[in-house]
Amino acid sequence: MSEATISHITDRVIGHIHQWKNRRLEKVYMVVWRDAIVFKVRQEGKVIDKSVQIALGLNNNGRKEIPGMWICQNKSAAFRDE
Repeated sequence: MSEATISHITDRVIGHIHQWKNRRLEKVYMVVWRDAIVFKVRQEGKVIDKSVQIALGLNNNGRKEIPGMWICQNKSAAFRDE
C-alpha cells in the first residue's frame, strides 16, 4: 500500500478510534475472556512477533463488548505483567 492510501484510510477512521477509546465502560462485566492474536511486524529492519491482547466482556444485559486491547511484545507478556 502506498503512503497516500494509508494516510487516506487513517484520516477516515481516526475519529471513530478516538470515540471508541473514550467511550464509557460498564462498571461490572459478568464474565471477561482474554485472548491474543500474534502478528509478524517489521521493526527497525527486523521481523518480530507482536501480540494484540483482547478482552471480551459479557455485560449484565447479555451483550458482548470489547473493553480493551493492548499491544505487547509477545503473547504472554500482558498476561504475565497484569
